[in-house]
Amino acid sequence: MRLLAILSVILFLAGCAETTLNTTRGPAYSDDFRLGRVMVLAQMPENARSAVEAKMVEMLSKGGISTFRSRDVLPDLPEQVDWNTGPQIRRFQEAARRGNADSMLLLGGVSTSSRYEWTGGFLAPSLLEHRKKHFGVRLYDLTSPNATWIAGGESQDSWLVSPSVFAGYVTEAVYAKLAEDGFLARR
Repeated sequence: MRLLAILSVILFLAGCAETTLNTTRGPAYSDDFRLGRVMVLAQMPENARSAVEAKMVEMLSKGGISTFRSRDVLPDLPEQVDWNTGPQIRRFQEAARRGNADSMLLLGGVSTSSRYEWTGGFLAPSLLEHRKKHFGVRLYDLTSPNATWIAGGESQDSWLVSPSVFAGYVTEAVYAKLAEDGFLARR
């Protein structure tokens, strides 16, 4: 019985792991773009920022990409920053240059949405909540304030999913799309 309960939790969490990511070339896209050294910046609440940056740096480093966390050069990033404005992008790019980066990968804009569904029928009705976390990703060449690559994604959410588990979902999806779109081969 105990094993059944543990397996149920594992299967539930596995169902929460679905992450989708849609990508497009940004206005600064060029076939000549090379990643070089990358600063990873996760604009999220502090516990998620730390987990996402650490996991993304780990994955890119294992793939042979020279990279570092933004907190090394930008430790005091507020949780709520409008990262779509030119002044913020320039601030982030200046921080990346202090770390000798050639490009930066911004992950952020996390929000949560819910959808509700009645289940269980007439005799035992219940309300099931489907939650999703939405996030954005942008890759910048530091020679331009415009993004080279833009992605938007969503991940199944649960109150059981910790920031480190969410970091794993997001970074694996981003890494896979960077590879699929050919950016990891551009060093």
